Amino acid sequence: MNGQVDPMKGVVLVVALIACSAGAHGQSHKHEGGGLGAHVHGRGVLNIAIEKGRVSMDFEVPAVDIVGFEHQPKSAKERALVEDAKAKLADPIKLFAPSPTAGCRVTRSEVAVETEDGHGAFHGSYELACTQPRALKVFKLDYFGLFKGAQKLSVRLIGGARQVKFEAGRGNPVLEVK
Repeated sequence: MNGQVDPMKGVVLVVALIACSAGAHGQSHKHEGGGLGAHVHGRGVLNIAIEKGRVSMDFEVPAVDIVGFEHQPKSAKERALVEDAKAKLADPIKLFAPSPTAGCRVTRSEVAVETEDGHGAFHGSYELACTQPRALKVFKLDYFGLFKGAQKLSVRLIGGARQVKFEAGRGNPVLEVK
């Protein structure tokens, strides 16, 4: 391909990560109807694929961890909580803080709220471009400081020959990229 990076390669990595993480939530409750998958309150999932200077991330967390409820917002106050959460979740640099020296900037950020059968989840899909990808040594998961209900985060990282599975929590919020 004339030395060009195949843009679908990162997408394939993220899709593979999502497939690998299905069922990795431990003790959970399932949602009927096939829409939302099983999840555990207090536990989110973050999949990261790193290829050259591009970082693709897929993030899913139960809505109760973010806003304190899972149902469709019923009041102006609940709608405001959801909109505030979406705004915070839209900035992956603040949420997951990659090494500042890597020079990463957001090139795509999509956040959605899915609610089905009384259960909801926030889903984020992100792309970062990093000018110094070799300087990408850590992700400081500031997500825990932004959301009181967030307790654990199952992280899977694929990059080059690396594959890392990491259980992050409030007492262990730093993912080292080796």
